[in-house]
Amino acid sequence: MTTGWRDRARVLLQYIKFALVGGLATLTHVAAFAAFNELTSLTPLLANFAAFGTAFSVSFFGHLRWTFAQHDVQPAAALGRFAAVALVGLSLNTLIVYLITDVLAWSYIAAIPPMATLVPISTFVLSKYWAFAMRTAR
Repeated sequence: MTTGWRDRARVLLQYIKFALVGGLATLTHVAAFAAFNELTSLTPLLANFAAFGTAFSVSFFGHLRWTFAQHDVQPAAALGRFAAVALVGLSLNTLIVYLITDVLAWSYIAAIPPMATLVPISTFVLSKYWAFAMRTAR
């Protein structure tokens, strides 16, 4: 196995970990959203924000401690950068939905493929090379 193949295999494994953490964060978001709606007096919109915060924590710590664990990164710095990545992901997702459903007047179903591919790939690249980037020696 050449170094190039090993590097690609490492990135693929890292992407799989990224997807698994993202899946766990999504399940956490859904479960927390339901719990906040059923167990508190929060409105659904506020429950969604609270659930997003809970899922964000799962996502951040999962990526920090597992997906990008080999990176020598300062958690406080990574937290701010990862929050920015999450907002970029949300914005890209919203833009896709807007363009497909409002501008093109297509079914929301047409938005799912780009949402399920472009957003995760973009947030993975931003997370790997910026939010959780290895520190350089000084």
